[in-house]
Amino acid sequence: MLEVKFGGLQSSPGIAFYFDRENNVYCDWLNVRWFRGSTQIDSKDFYPDSVIFSCLNKVDLYDRIQVKFHRLNMPCRYLRIEAAIFGIVRFFADNSLENLTINEGVDLSGRSIYINTAKFTISTKDPVPYLFLKRQPIYIKYNGGQVGVYYVDKSKKYADRRYAVEAVDKIGVLDNTDEFLGGMYDNTPAGEIIHDIVGGIFDVVIDDSLRNAPVTGWLPISKKRIALAQIALAIGAVIDASRTGEIKVRKMPEQVSKIIGKDRVYTSSSVDITFPYTGIELIEHNYTVGAEIKELFKDTFSGQKIIKFSEPVSNITISNGMILEMDVNFARISSTGTAECVLRGRPYIDNQNSVIINSGASIEGTQEKIEKIEKCWLVNRHISAAVAERLYNYYLRQYLFNGDILLDINDTEKIGDIVTVATGFEEDITGQIEKLTLNLGYKNIKARGIIRGN
Repeated sequence: MLEVKFGGLQSSPGIAFYFDRENNVYCDWLNVRWFRGSTQIDSKDFYPDSVIFSCLNKVDLYDRIQVKFHRLNMPCRYLRIEAAIFGIVRFFADNSLENLTINEGVDLSGRSIYINTAKFTISTKDPVPYLFLKRQPIYIKYNGGQVGVYYVDKSKKYADRRYAVEAVDKIGVLDNTDEFLGGMYDNTPAGEIIHDIVGGIFDVVIDDSLRNAPVTGWLPISKKRIALAQIALAIGAVIDASRTGEIKVRKMPEQVSKIIGKDRVYTSSSVDITFPYTGIELIEHNYTVGAEIKELFKDTFSGQKIIKFSEPVSNITISNGMILEMDVNFARISSTGTAECVLRGRPYIDNQNSVIINSGASIEGTQEKIEKIEKCWLVNRHISAAVAERLYNYYLRQYLFNGDILLDINDTEKIGDIVTVATGFEEDITGQIEKLTLNLGYKNIKARGIIRGN
């Protein structure tokens, strides 16, 4: 007997069990009873026929279940349960999937972080209706290898037993959670800040070379994806969740890792040549506490308020109220409403400086093309030269390979990798993979790749 008690009322379309998958041993007869308090509200027998089995029975508002396992499919074995899921597990294979497209991308400048997506259409003969819930996990596998874990973002039923589903990766889920409240940092290890941003929602794997990289500067209140991008730019990292069960923080690659030969490149591929940048201007930010006291908030109210600041503030004080919590970006305050509450503080001074790298060469008859990079709050005088050099090298790249290539998902190229690709023209291109659009076929994976290089 297995009994599970919940801290509150639950509703689910059923219960799924993962039995002993290694030895193909499972319970082939069980009974489930659902309770609300001391009252039994439902009971049903089930007869599993595989090591992963969903007991379909929609029950609302229960707080306790009892499962009695009567029999195993093999004699003289122990009952082994790897997982019990309060919901149902669905498998969609070639016979029900009409199409499946995965979009992966990375901003190689480090100024933003892509949200990878998966889109698929299902046509099924199963009479049991599917219910796709927001943030429901979707595990995508191909030939035994994991292509990624995605989470339902949108779904639509547009014909009988036909569904269209759009899902996002872990970065996309983070983008729809509470804002990160930011802070002011002084040689704080990057790993510590990254874990604060993610907040334990997902596992994070950080390269040893980056975990203790010192971070100095300001992070304003923002979406968590934006805050992670600020970290990535400052420490030279690629942050993404493609083809993995966690968020990975890895060092921006510097060496060629793979060669994509002509036998893997479709003849329809093309090479675009963009007008080159002649230089960059990077604005560094160096913060010091100012001397001027500024009025941050003034009002008469009763209860609690959270006051968010548009600039970092230090030495915060209050009149006719109480500060319950505060940091450089916000203050949570309370007041009785008997008098006007006034919040004051000393804003930080942002001492800015430009770092300019210019090639000094331009094509006759053309103008300079300078990329200005301003809102990088963690770029300070100690790291600005290195960050500027990295960005300059990126913006010098003129050649853009845009074509279809064949991939082996178990040992293949990933976004951010440096590769040499055969173009079918006079010379190959060595560059980094910016985007991959994966179409999973019966025999292989065809990917539309964008590689920026040379």
